[in-house]
Amino acid sequence: MITRHRDEFPVRLMCRVLEVAPSGYYAARKRPPSWHALIDEVLMARVRIIHAESDESYGAPRVHMELQAEGLPASPKRVARLMREDGLAARPRRAYRVRTTDSNHDDPIAPNPPAATSKSPTRGRVKLPHLMRAGRGCGDVTWSVAASPLAPPPPSGASSCPQTSAGVRGGADGPVVG
Repeated sequence: MITRHRDEFPVRLMCRVLEVAPSGYYAARKRPPSWHALIDEVLMARVRIIHAESDESYGAPRVHMELQAEGLPASPKRVARLMREDGLAARPRRAYRVRTTDSNHDDPIAPNPPAATSKSPTRGRVKLPHLMRAGRGCGDVTWSVAASPLAPPPPSGASSCPQTSAGVRGGADGPVVG
């Protein structure tokens, strides 16, 4: 840091601000790099290559696995520190987007079903007659395509079940004829 800003500020002033002895700064400049710093340089070169080969999609855990496979000594925290110091980070994956509609085609478009286009009051409703067979329970089972709290309720007393029309009601113990 002091070496980087030597042209802007006096060395003695920066040493005083950083609480470093000027003699210690000059001694550190003359000292050869440590063994740890040399290994960091070698590792950093490999980390940059692995990161670039993965199209910048590998983060520290995957880069660490690659270094382990190559037999280079590095801990996961060391790899993370080196990547952080160099500004390397994994690019996040693009969000998966479901594409269900393909409107760019020359196929004919299916017409709307007649029930959905008619003017009848039951327009857009589907009856489920297989649930209304004898012996399977009764009721007017209707599903509304456009269910809305503002839609009018179905007419009361109207039922499409022949057993209900004949006077069969459901009780706690089964059907009650009455």
